[in-house]
Amino acid sequence: MNGYCLPEPFFFTKLKEWVERLMKTMRDPSLPLLELQDIMTSVSGRIPPAVEKAIKKEMAQYASNITSVLCQFPSQQIANILDSHAATLNKKSEREVFFMNTQSIVQLVQKYRSGIRGHMKAVVMDLLRQYLKVEIQFQHGHYDKCVFTLREENKGDMANVLNYIFSHAQVTKKNLLVTMLIDQLCGRDPTLTDELMAILTELTQLSKTTNAKVALRARQVLIASHLPSYELRHNQVESIFLSAIDMYGHQFCIENLQKLILSETSIFDVLPNFFYHSNQVVRMAALEVYVRRAYIAYELNSVQHRQLKDNTCIVEFQFMLPTSHPNRGNIPTLNRMSFSSNLNHYGMVHAASVSDVLLDTVVHAALSAYGSHGCFPLLSGVHQSILDEPIHILNVAIKT
Repeated sequence: MNGYCLPEPFFFTKLKEWVERLMKTMRDPSLPLLELQDIMTSVSGRIPPAVEKAIKKEMAQYASNITSVLCQFPSQQIANILDSHAATLNKKSEREVFFMNTQSIVQLVQKYRSGIRGHMKAVVMDLLRQYLKVEIQFQHGHYDKCVFTLREENKGDMANVLNYIFSHAQVTKKNLLVTMLIDQLCGRDPTLTDELMAILTELTQLSKTTNAKVALRARQVLIASHLPSYELRHNQVESIFLSAIDMYGHQFCIENLQKLILSETSIFDVLPNFFYHSNQVVRMAALEVYVRRAYIAYELNSVQHRQLKDNTCIVEFQFMLPTSHPNRGNIPTLNRMSFSSNLNHYGMVHAASVSDVLLDTVVHAALSAYGSHGCFPLLSGVHQSILDEPIHILNVAIKT
């Protein structure tokens, strides 16, 4: 964050290694215990034996349950021990000596008062604040103007100005670090505290092109924090699919599926799982919902379900540009349901349970089925110009 960066090609590899090591260390439940053991060694003999014994008892109990998912570092218990003993001291001088000797313990207790995850968030947020503190100085006007403003504000401390400039000179590499830290902190848990949300909001307000990647990543995290969790959305979509099928599993309830197509909630990350559902009708519904939602801005003229020899499902569809599109053209008489229309675009979605190595085989089988129904007509004569650029769509979902 201060601008001291290794040159490429070493920087990215080392940065990734160091960030992973930092996060692994801060997630280690033994970290606060080791820190407290180090402090207790230094203050031993300077604090009352009863207090030392009580703290070590809490440490031993934490150590014996350190791998338990319900075990928390006993910050509050240790703070209560210190407060209880301080309350028994009548003389002000004795209390001052006691607080001075236990100051390092109090600082550790405060640092881990929200557990190891709270401490990890505090460390990462401090790094993000350092990034903001520097980059916010270079958001107003041209670079030279920003430097001039810094000099005017720090006339008595040119070393501070130099530190700002030196740090900002490595903004591209700092951006990599900041995006990695945001991903590590918010990737697994999209819920945000008010403090973290405030920092991310400040990051989104960085307007310079040099900070665009950081601002974009912060904005993505803020948006994701307002969405329901993946598990919740998956369960909701599955419930809608199952409720849309009649008791015999052969027909759809159109109203329920229409809700998914028009839903404002993001479902594209959830839908592919249902391409491989145990119920074939659900698989067909998922593929069609995917197509109708993805091409909602176009005119869908035909959607047809087919099944390959291996029982995998494919969906064939025809779509056209909307009438308001400038490239649509003005043809008053158009047979929209005809596969021979030169304005129709053809598409297919195929879900296969194969590895990437077999991708060519899957595409060949799907296109063979596609071609057998005349979905890719060979155009000639006046329509030959349409072949000049690809206008058809083939989507292949691969289950890994």
